[in-house]
Amino acid sequence: MYKIGLLGYGKMGGAIIGGLIESKKYKKSDVLIYSLNKDDITRDGFTAAEDEAYVYENVETLILAIKPQQFEEVMAKLKDCKNKPELIITIAAGITISYIEKSLGSDLKVVRVMPNLGAAIKMAVTTMAHNKNVDDRSLASAKAIFESIGSVTLVDEDKINTLLPLNGSYPAYIWYFIRSFVRYAEKNGVDPMDARKMLADATIGCAKMLNESPKDLDTLINDVCSYKGTTIEGVYVFDDMKLDEIVDKASAACAKRGDELAK
Repeated sequence: MYKIGLLGYGKMGGAIIGGLIESKKYKKSDVLIYSLNKDDITRDGFTAAEDEAYVYENVETLILAIKPQQFEEVMAKLKDCKNKPELIITIAAGITISYIEKSLGSDLKVVRVMPNLGAAIKMAVTTMAHNKNVDDRSLASAKAIFESIGSVTLVDEDKINTLLPLNGSYPAYIWYFIRSFVRYAEKNGVDPMDARKMLADATIGCAKMLNESPKDLDTLINDVCSYKGTTIEGVYVFDDMKLDEIVDKASAACAKRGDELAK
């Protein structure tokens, strides 16, 4: 019996398993993986399974890292398996806990997570929800898996899509914002790579201060905006252009699409 099973060995699945091995919580021999790219699995030193059902019946914890459109086919292959994992974790967008229960059994312990691209550098921001069958031990196990690649926030399942703009989609949005500043710099004769480096370092500094400071966001903003200074002029423009409303609309659109994709 393997401790961890993985269906799907793409970027996110690979990042999760890589984080677990790097954290020394598990050994490569503890992991069983099924994916079409078997050569990648064996090249990385893991055991490759012949099919999805073999993984399902021979692991303690199963992580479903397949694409949402693959679930119907895969669930059909698993529903009649005799042995079941102690814990099932799904990371696919739109795949709800109730969908897993209906497909594989309402008695299962199911955890649904939404990590983000930060998993690639062990800085994922993950939201996590679970069904009523999940006990403290299983929840601690699930949290430990995703804490090996970043931070975890426990939420009710109906908040996973609400929070998509803050974790799953946030990298695209912050890079979009940064790109606008890079374009401003380039337009004014600054090397875009120099601008990127400045903005990356400034963003890391802001994030570190935000995590460590007891001050609220308004105070942090005001600390930079001296009276009749330079920064406040830009803030006035953001206010005039109603940046808060733009972010609110963009976030609502993102969350709505998450709801539309739900099964």
